[in-house]
Amino acid sequence: MIRRCRDFGFPIEQVRTLLGLMEDPGRDCNEARDLAQLKLETVRHKLTELKALESALVNFVDCCNAACSGGPFADCVILEGLNASKPSGCCS
Repeated sequence: MIRRCRDFGFPIEQVRTLLGLMEDPGRDCNEARDLAQLKLETVRHKLTELKALESALVNFVDCCNAACSGGPFADCVILEGLNASKPSGCCS
C-alpha cells in the first residue's frame, strides 16, 4: 500500500494517516476521501500550471521559427522573451 500511495504522490504524512485508517476498520472513510480530494485538487492545480507552461513554450518555439530560426544567437526571440522584465511582442 505504501508504494501505491507514493505512486499517487501522497506525501509521507498522508501515507501514515491512510495506513492508520486501515488499522481501524470501524472508522468511516471520509478522512481517506478528504485526503484523496485534497490530492486531486493539487494535481488539477499543477495541470493548470503545466498547460500554461506548455502554451508559453509553444509560443516561444513558434516565434523562433517565424522570426529568427537559424539566425544569430544574439537575435533569438526566445532569449529576448526570457530576458524581458515584462512580456511583449512575439514571445509574450
